[in-house]
Amino acid sequence: MATFTREQIVGGLTRLGQLAQGQGRTVELLLLGGGVMVLVFGTRQSTRDLDVAIALWEDLHGPD
Repeated sequence: MATFTREQIVGGLTRLGQLAQGQGRTVELLLLGGGVMVLVFGTRQSTRDLDVAIALWEDLHGPD
């Protein structure tokens, strides 16, 4: 089964940000599970999946 390394996760999240910015959007992301262990705590080298909740800024906070 494929896994995601720290570099791949950061790359994917960076790309997500670029795509959102290209559309004039701001997103908030909540990362859970194995992704947190890889990115924040460094207790794992990789994870099999990413558990995320993504919301548009305006959906959470209203228009700018």
